Amino acid sequence: MTAGLNGGWLRVEPLASAGDLRSWLTRVWPFGAAWLLARADDGVIWGMIANGELRVGGDERPGEVRPLRRETVQDLKVFSPEGELRLWRRDAELRAALVTTADAPPGQHFVTAEDRSFPLLGSPDNGQQPGSFSRYRGGAGQQHFVPVFDLPPLWLDARFYYAATDSGVLRMFEYRLLSLSGQGDQR
Repeated sequence: MTAGLNGGWLRVEPLASAGDLRSWLTRVWPFGAAWLLARADDGVIWGMIANGELRVGGDERPGEVRPLRRETVQDLKVFSPEGELRLWRRDAELRAALVTTADAPPGQHFVTAEDRSFPLLGSPDNGQQPGSFSRYRGGAGQQHFVPVFDLPPLWLDARFYYAATDSGVLRMFEYRLLSLSGQGDQR
């Protein structure tokens, strides 16, 4: 699927997901550094890809954080400003697609995009170091281990894509995650 976008076009390319999940993710991710956010049967898993290597919270805190396993992943996103790799479960198999901006094909309709930032809720443990993982605790007792590149507060940045309907109303038809940053909407 391709749709028009200010200064580019949104492209979704289906991919075949096979083999060991961690090695597959690093092999098919076409860009440099990125973040990973997965929802699995046994919790939320954060990770990061840097220098062609995938690290998840369980690598630094085994026993405290569930490992990233193909059998338990329900959906997963690897994301950076350049694109987003999506995995989702359909029945017993994982499906995948790469979402990027691309050159405009002829005859596509115009859309626009808006970037928004959402605060990562919870309180980080003291002593977090950029380039490592920090435990974030929510008010209801939930916890997750987030890769830290900036000092708190952390923001999850996303881009929302809008298309005009036949009546001229803008409708959001897609979104993708961009980054995890310490800047939020102040950029």
